[in-house]
Amino acid sequence: MLTTAGGCTPCEYKDYEGVITIEDISRSMTSAPESADEKFIVFHTFKADAEAPREVGNFPKQVLLTQKEIDQKGVVVGKKFRAKAKYIVRGTCNPDPDLDEFEKWR
Repeated sequence: MLTTAGGCTPCEYKDYEGVITIEDISRSMTSAPESADEKFIVFHTFKADAEAPREVGNFPKQVLLTQKEIDQKGVVVGKKFRAKAKYIVRGTCNPDPDLDEFEKWR
């Protein structure tokens, strides 16, 4: 997949299939408690199914979800979700692995 962003050279990404595991869920200090819109920080790890660059093979991340989103997706500590990590293989864009389909539930 090629992507261009203002001033960047075209970037090429490779998808790596794998599993996200929910490691921890913590209340965000910036939202109203005990409402459907209360926000939580969901800490998770990604583990690639097959051999992948060190940065993609096994890494931690976090995403901010509301109580409603957590309930809808059944997010609990220990739950596993299938996902793809996109990782840049050429270009000058952000080199961190990206878990787009998991992080854009909202």
